[in-house]
Amino acid sequence: MENFNESQIKLLQELEVEMMQDLYQRASGVCLKKCMPPNDKDTELSKSEAVCIDKCIGKYLEIQEVVNKTLTSLQQEENAKVQAVMQGQAPK
Repeated sequence: MENFNESQIKLLQELEVEMMQDLYQRASGVCLKKCMPPNDKDTELSKSEAVCIDKCIGKYLEIQEVVNKTLTSLQQEENAKVQAVMQGQAPK
């Protein structure tokens, strides 16, 4: 595992916040467009609109979790290969 200094950790934290804000904005835009009638002047969500948005955002978050797990797994595999090469072992 790499050793990170304080400035690198801060940068990683800032990037994570930016990525979460971007995910939230994209999910909100897509879900509002999908679940809200285009010319709706009502200032309150109907129950069906709220349920639709909740399900839509939930799916977005589930997909993001799957993507994160897959990327983490791929990164771990790549790290193991690099370590094996550095130690003079053949990669699996």
